[in-house]
Amino acid sequence: MIIFSQASSFPCFIINCQFLVLIFLSTKLVSSLASYLFRFVSSLSELVSFSFLLVLL
Repeated sequence: MIIFSQASSFPCFIINCQFLVLIFLSTKLVSSLASYLFRFVSSLSELVSFSFLLVLL
């Protein structure tokens, strides 16, 4: 999606930069949310196994 005319390439370049920054920030946000979700699931499984051990005792 490269536009060769000089008059219209500069705003498109700015829009593409904003789009790339938006994609970058959204991927960072998704990865941090995934890591938090992974920590939450692992702690939840630890809690479930701990309560299961308490029930067995």
